[in-house]
Amino acid sequence: MELTPFLQKESKEPLYSQLYNWIKKEIEESRLSPGMKMPSIRQLTLHLKVSRNTVEAAYQQLQSEGYLDSVPRSGMWVAEIEKPLLHPIAKEHSTRLECKPRVSLWLISSMGMLILRNSL
Repeated sequence: MELTPFLQKESKEPLYSQLYNWIKKEIEESRLSPGMKMPSIRQLTLHLKVSRNTVEAAYQQLQSEGYLDSVPRSGMWVAEIEKPLLHPIAKEHSTRLECKPRVSLWLISSMGMLILRNSL
């Protein structure tokens, strides 16, 4: 398996964060399925032409959030993640609460006295 994210070296977002977000999205959208073996840190470092720390930081963050499992002497594997409870279509039709902002108008005299207070 070959991962080919497009990392923007000129971006203000750190490379490890770009890599982390890309892999996370690939897992969430099932393009990387549970049980798939991830490339080793060394392989991905050479393939993407980034530092070892970049790949290691992304993998560690993904592992700490449960997206990857580490198996000693075997490598990193895509973990089984829980799917959201609501289907995307159900989310669109869920009830939305509308909150109207409350505005208060205060008119204060030059002497510091309250002349008018009106809530809109």
